[in-house]
Amino acid sequence: MRLAPVAAAVAMILSGCGVVDPGVAVHQDLNNNTHCAPEKFLVGQLTERLALQSEEEGLRGLIWPSSYKFRWSPGLVTGHYAVLDENGGVVAVTGARYKIGGLEFVAAGNAFWVCGGLTPQ
Repeated sequence: MRLAPVAAAVAMILSGCGVVDPGVAVHQDLNNNTHCAPEKFLVGQLTERLALQSEEEGLRGLIWPSSYKFRWSPGLVTGHYAVLDENGGVVAVTGARYKIGGLEFVAAGNAFWVCGGLTPQ
C-alpha cells in the first residue's frame, strides 16, 4: 500500500505534469504586455532555454507575458517545455519553429519582448 504514492509520483513525472526544469531562468514582463504592440516579427526555433534561434538575428532572449506559464515535460532522451497562455492552452513547445511578434527591449540585454502572438511555421 505504500507503493501507491510512489507510483502516482512517478506517473506524474513521466507524464510531465507540472515538473519544472530548475536550470532555465524564465524572463517575464511585469505588466503582462499592457503597453506592448508588436513592431517586429522574428522567425526561428524555440530553444530548450526558452529563447529564439532566429535565422535573421541569431539567438535572442525572450521576455514572456507574466500571465504565461511554463511546463517542463521530461522525455526518455531529452525533455521539452510547453508554453501555456493565461487559459492554460499550449501556445508553443521547445524545438518547434514560430513567427513571434514583439518589440526590441534593449534595457534587458537586447531581449525580444513577446507581445504579438506565436504562429507555428
